[in-house]
Formats: sequence, structure tokens, C-alpha cells
Amino acid sequence: MDSSKFNVSKLQSLDDTLLHPLVFQAVLEYYLRPCDEPGKDPLISPALLSDEVLQQFPPVVFTVGDEDPLRDDSVIMTERLSRLEKAVQLKVYKHMAHGYMNMHISGCPKHIRLIVA
Repeated sequence: MDSSKFNVSKLQSLDDTLLHPLVFQAVLEYYLRPCDEPGKDPLISPALLSDEVLQQFPPVVFTVGDEDPLRDDSVIMTERLSRLEKAVQLKVYKHMAHGYMNMHISGCPKHIRLIVA
């Protein structure tokens, strides 16, 4: 595993039971074709989208758990959209892991209503 691809939220998730880094890597390997380049393709890594494409985004709401290995990716995208003066919100939920909205956790319907509003 390439340690240069880790950020704080990914490092904090080293003991994550839902999206452990090795599981994340395996999922990527099954998802990607041999010719895909995740570090260069914005369809795989939305953080690679150009400002020109981001300027076309409608209002965006990111919801993420504070224990999600992808949390920092949501923060980065929020910052980029904010710099472009796009309407963007970031909601970070305490003690929530990746995929928390698919779990039977109190409060999840509220999060779903926020997204579809």
C-alpha cells in the first residue's frame, strides 16, 4: 500500500472495521479496469475535476461521518467549491463511520432528508 496516498482521516481509519484500508484497496481493484489511473481520472477521483467543471455544479451538500476514511475528501471538495463561491454545505456527524446512512442508526432519516431537500 502506498503511504503517500494517506491523509489524516485515512490514517485514523487503520482500525476501521467497515472500510479498513485493505478493504478499500480491494474494492478499488475490483472497481477499476487495468487501464484506469485513479490519480488522473476525475470520474474515479472527483477531487481531480477542473475548476471549470466544478463551476457548473448545482448547490452541493456533503454529509460524512467523522470516522469515515473519506472524510478529508469531503472537506477538500467543500473547500474547492467554496473558493469558487459555489453553494456548498458540509455536515460532519460525530461517531459515524463510512456508510452510516445505510445503518439503522437513530437520526439517519434526518440526514437523508437534508440530502434530498
